[in-house]
Amino acid sequence: MKFANELGTRITIHFAEVKKDVEYIKHRFGMTLIDCAVSVNMLGSIVVLVHAVRINDNNIRKFAETQTHVSHNPLANTKLASGIAPVSRMINAGVNVCLGTDGGPRNNSYDMINDMRRVSYIHKVNTDDPTVMPSELVLYMATINDTKSMGLENEIGFIQVGKQADFVAIDMNKPHLTPRDNVLSTIACAGYGSDVDTVIIGGKIIMRDRHVLTMDKERILNEARMRAEQLYKRSGVKLRFLCLII
Repeated sequence: MKFANELGTRITIHFAEVKKDVEYIKHRFGMTLIDCAVSVNMLGSIVVLVHAVRINDNNIRKFAETQTHVSHNPLANTKLASGIAPVSRMINAGVNVCLGTDGGPRNNSYDMINDMRRVSYIHKVNTDDPTVMPSELVLYMATINDTKSMGLENEIGFIQVGKQADFVAIDMNKPHLTPRDNVLSTIACAGYGSDVDTVIIGGKIIMRDRHVLTMDKERILNEARMRAEQLYKRSGVKLRFLCLII
């Protein structure tokens, strides 16, 4: 934390993702995970705790008191059976909870819109309440709350004078997005990242009409396949393929 403050940077760390995390700290150091974090000064407004699945109300109060941010990664948590973070309780307590995808192997995607739908759905089931995590809140988590967690809320997050021109344009003229009486609900509950037509970052067009303008797509895909094959060979991993012939 000291070095982060001196360098003007921020800290992101996985926290209480699985039951074994909590058990290990208890066994190794004889304290709870939250007490361990406090002992090394690992809470505060420049810290983003990723996951925070295995936590209790005392932990949540500590997050709120220290203005510690939490990154919720619903798709990764469900894939790995890590559990479901008490997001609605954290938000009600005043914790800034943002939305993340975690890594590709854990999520199989970096599709934030897909994660928006997942976070909306799983918490309705988890709380037995169909009104929790409305679309407006989920969209806020994926945009404004994310910028707060990065300390960039004064630079991006809203389309307004003085902030960077960072936004996407979504093609709503698709069957699965029709009808759309409530646009926010339609995007959050029925949309996919592939519905994004145009991406603008810092006023520069990065993608238009689903074509990325700043990268050579075919070269990147070919290199990814080649490097993956080399990795499999070095690691001795034997791939299994299922082929269905009709």
